[in-house]
Order: sequence, then C-alpha cells, then structure tokens
Amino acid sequence: SHRQRRSTQRDFRLRTSDWHHMAGPWDRPLDAIAVGSHGRAHQELFVLVEGEVWHRWWMPEPQWSDWHKLTRLGMTATDIAVSSLTEGHLEVYALDATGRMRHRWYWPEPGWSDWTDMTTPRDDTTPPHMPLPEQSSA
Repeated sequence: SHRQRRSTQRDFRLRTSDWHHMAGPWDRPLDAIAVGSHGRAHQELFVLVEGEVWHRWWMPEPQWSDWHKLTRLGMTATDIAVSSLTEGHLEVYALDATGRMRHRWYWPEPGWSDWTDMTTPRDDTTPPHMPLPEQSSA
C-alpha cells in the first residue's frame, strides 16, 4: 500500500491521500523498495523481486505506468538505493549479499545505461590507514 501527497495549483497546502493498494509485479512479494525523482511532477518507484530490479513511474498523465523490469543485473540483489544528480538524471544502486555493488543511470538521451560494477571499500586498493607517528615532547 502507499499514500500520496497531493496539492492543487491554487491551493499549495499538501494534503495526504487515503491509502491505496499498489501491488508489485504480478503481485509477487517485494524484497526492498527505493524511490527517486528526475524532475518536477515525476516519481519513480524501484522494487526488488527475487533479486531483480523492477520499476514504474508516476507523472500527472497517465499517472502510474505499468511495471518494467530493468535489464538483467548479473547478480541477486538484496538491497537498492536511488539518487539524482540533477533534473533529468536518476541513478540506481544494487547490492548483493556478498557486498558486490552495481549501478546504472538514466538520462533522457540516451536513456538507461548498462549495469556497471562499482568498487566498494573492501575492493579499494588504498593502503590501510596507518597511525601517525607519535610526536616527541621536547
């Protein structure tokens, strides 16, 4: 279920709607959700279903789209997050149980990128933190 906040152009006070049932793809159980927006009057909902990322979006017309599966992730995701750099951009991050992280991004042109691996702190080749030498007291 979900709630929407709504307003009219003449009345800018936000009002909370009643709860509405919003089933996942084919009414299957959802493992995780994340929400983002790439512009005014736009909302995008991402869900994990059996380790795969699905999404749908809301715009004033036609309101909620159907569910769409993002291309094959290449791993079984256990969590997702979404962010936006600026208007027109969305970025989705997926994490699996081993800590592997992948991401893909959206721009109006050319659209969705492919999934790409991201380094994580354990993958970083930076040497471990070394303590500073003690200063002598003279």
